[in-house]
Amino acid sequence: MLKRLSMALIIIIIMLLIPVSGISQVAKITPEKPQWGDKLQVTYDPTTEAAKFLPGDEIYAICFVFSSDSTERRWAKMQKDGGVFKYVMPIEKDMAFLTFYFLTLEDWDRNAEVSTMIYRQDGLPRRGGNIRLMKKSSTKENYLDFFKKEIELYPDNYSAYRDKWLIQRIFGLEDLKNTITQDIDLLEKQLKDDSVGLLYSLSYGYLELGEEKKSNSILRIIIEKYPHSYYAGQALNYYENQLVSNKIKDKVPEEVERLKLQLIEKSPGSRYSRDKVRSLARQMEAPLSLVERVCENWIRDEPNHPWPHFYLAMAYSERKEKLIQASELINQAINLLLKGKLRLYEDHTGIMTKIELPWYYEVSSDIHYQLGNYAKALADIKAAKLMQVETRPGYYLKEAIIWQKVEAYSKAEQECLEALMLGSHEAENFLKEIYSKRHGSVDGFQAYLSIKTKKITAEHPKEKEIAPDFNVVTLEGEKLRLAEMKGKAVVLNFWYIGCAPCRVEIPGFNKLIEVFKGENVVFIAFALDKEHELKEFLKRTPFNYKIIPSALTVAKQFGVKVFPTHIIISKEGKIEHTLIGGSENRHEQLEPLIHDVLR
Repeated sequence: MLKRLSMALIIIIIMLLIPVSGISQVAKITPEKPQWGDKLQVTYDPTTEAAKFLPGDEIYAICFVFSSDSTERRWAKMQKDGGVFKYVMPIEKDMAFLTFYFLTLEDWDRNAEVSTMIYRQDGLPRRGGNIRLMKKSSTKENYLDFFKKEIELYPDNYSAYRDKWLIQRIFGLEDLKNTITQDIDLLEKQLKDDSVGLLYSLSYGYLELGEEKKSNSILRIIIEKYPHSYYAGQALNYYENQLVSNKIKDKVPEEVERLKLQLIEKSPGSRYSRDKVRSLARQMEAPLSLVERVCENWIRDEPNHPWPHFYLAMAYSERKEKLIQASELINQAINLLLKGKLRLYEDHTGIMTKIELPWYYEVSSDIHYQLGNYAKALADIKAAKLMQVETRPGYYLKEAIIWQKVEAYSKAEQECLEALMLGSHEAENFLKEIYSKRHGSVDGFQAYLSIKTKKITAEHPKEKEIAPDFNVVTLEGEKLRLAEMKGKAVVLNFWYIGCAPCRVEIPGFNKLIEVFKGENVVFIAFALDKEHELKEFLKRTPFNYKIIPSALTVAKQFGVKVFPTHIIISKEGKIEHTLIGGSENRHEQLEPLIHDVLR
């Protein structure tokens, strides 16, 4: 039986996931034009030359199910039948389009994606099918053909207008606002319909036109009348993203937080609530009972999903409540993550599993530290350090705190110095505290600190990977080659316009450039967007890095799969530090790391 699951909206964006479809017919779908009530059969043939998996593997089918008003993801273990793997899936009412991926709990076959539309008895696509094709495979020349076909068949599929506008934005079409204005004139005449799809498109359209009050009014109606709808969460997400991007300047975050809590309280089992419980778990002002409702509901539905166990454990840890229960939850979450279960739900590439595992161990360490189990807390934070995929000075500082607790001051000092070298602002104060305890005062601390930092630098030289060379041209026509930047620190930012966490970092990066003005530092931003899209964006949002358009090739060179990603290259051309994900204070985290490579 396929398990249903939530697709979380996360601040970190995974790319490079679009496989080449159906190479060498590794995977197939029959019948060719499935209809509601049919039994759809999906096969994966491991004997095909292009297949990644072997006949002895356990293979899972991951299915994205698209209807006209929702998207969900399901999974099933495929059954061996002779030389191939098979899965039979009943076509349910409202299904419009299906896309299948294939994976084991350790890997995925990038080249084996297959998709199909779902058809009516008369052979025409079901509601929403053409819109999914428009979003999946349209071009600047033909996207309107898909839209027109959908509206001809289903004139009341008002949500299709929002999808059309989104495609136009992606293609960077200059007449977007005119199109939205004309379409809204048409949609407003249908307001007596009051359907959630219509309200959803209007909410989006008004925001695009800068009519925030109208958008806000429509959004409140959606939340009040349709809290369980997929569109309610989508509309609120877009509204929040506009706020985060500073496009709604007269609104305060507290208002959005109120709307979020209202929607979660009304629909704790919705996909939106599951997407948002991650941030809710860390907000001390958020009701713990609400976090429990969302997570416990989620665990009942999907007991093998690591996230609800982890988020509830984190909520208890942050609030220092129910710590025994928290330790059981975090152990379960770690075990599920280690077994590769997240791949079945949110992470068929395995990228998120690799990124999240250190975080799980860090939270486990925090919980067991609060419980007084210092041996377990120490083992967990060491595991987090061992598995870290980005520079995290906080791990070293937490280990130092544990060593201090058990009065192993020399070990605490060593970890604290490591944290200091990696840019931790708190490490120096903590070192001063240890020094004062051991020496009876802080006299001589600065001389001691200078000697220790020099010694740890000399004693612990770290082998770093040489950064791959690149030869690129900026939007301003400046030619940049990494090989010619020896003697300078190089700070790279991988981003794209549609990434809200990427955009929110930009004001801080402009400040960062001012901090290092006159220093041997080069700031380069590799964007996935095309030149004309970037130039239009930069008219509204100044970004003072050297901007490189259409930089997917360079992102692949550096192994970047999550946006934004930040990489700091030393004066010797080696990768010294990596930070993944975005936040408003990311520049504050980068600053000490840049100072580190300039030493």
